[in-house]
Amino acid sequence: MKKMNGVEDVYYPEMIAQQMRKLSRTTTIVTILFVVLLGGLTLFIISNTIHLLIQSCSREIEIMSMMGVGGWYIKTPYILQGSFYGFAGSIIALLPLYVIQDYIIKIYKYFNNVPPQLNINIVVLAILAIGIIVGASGSIISVKKYLKI
Repeated sequence: MKKMNGVEDVYYPEMIAQQMRKLSRTTTIVTILFVVLLGGLTLFIISNTIHLLIQSCSREIEIMSMMGVGGWYIKTPYILQGSFYGFAGSIIALLPLYVIQDYIIKIYKYFNNVPPQLNINIVVLAILAIGIIVGASGSIISVKKYLKI
């Protein structure tokens, strides 16, 4: 920066930069722990929801199994339903991201950085994929545990 025309002196507060790095690391660790905790809770909730669905449809499941319907034909709707719950939850989680996206872009512009549009798209895809995977996993756990065919 010092070599640029019109710049007389550059003040580099190294102490503040180190504190910002520490804060960034701490925030990253707390965020990861928070995501893992919420993912586990989501897995538990979806698993219990699918368990309740299996219990409420036990007569229909029993009739279908007596008729000789294949196990995956009975299990697949529950797994898809759990995946849908995870997808819907991730859509709900993305709504605040879209609300604060303008503020994030303003912060990037304030620090003379170009907002990374590709990274925002990757975050959206990752949240959707994680939601679907957690939903399907909760369904699979519940189907294996409570649906005996």
